[in-house]
Amino acid sequence: MQDLGYDHFQTLTPDTPDVEQSGSTTPRSATVVQSKTLRMIESPENTLFRFTETVSVNGTNLDATCGRMDVTAVPVQTVEAAESAEETSPLEVQMIEAFDDVVFKQEGRVTTADKATILPVEGKVVLEGDAVVTDEQGKVTGHRVTLLQGQRRAIVEGDRSTGQRATMTLPEVKSK
Repeated sequence: MQDLGYDHFQTLTPDTPDVEQSGSTTPRSATVVQSKTLRMIESPENTLFRFTETVSVNGTNLDATCGRMDVTAVPVQTVEAAESAEETSPLEVQMIEAFDDVVFKQEGRVTTADKATILPVEGKVVLEGDAVVTDEQGKVTGHRVTLLQGQRRAIVEGDRSTGQRATMTLPEVKSK
């Protein structure tokens, strides 16, 4: 499977390069998150950005909507930041959680779920609750779908408590 387009979520710094680290020449655009309400909650360990009510995300190869989104970021430990306690360290996104009618739209793919957890450092996206991934190669559905970035792998799980099974639907094969 293709990447989920979340490489650009890894750092929230203004000096993000115009070209992805993976060597791709796809120009990157700023990621813009909008909602009716944003709350920022700082602690010594991390900063939580909580977006609520009609959340939308637009960025490089990604348009997303959900009811609520929590972005957990941690300070990046750099030599310069360690030398100067007065300067603010840039933040690195540790985890993104999207809730309530999650929809990710990308070129050639639409993903829906009740909840999505994006772990940028691990290169993993976990979709839960009526998870569906649809692209030109078909559709997979399950209680939980795990996408592994750069590995062209997905793990689709059913729900034992309800009997829901993991399902793959392939497109119609055209006869010759």
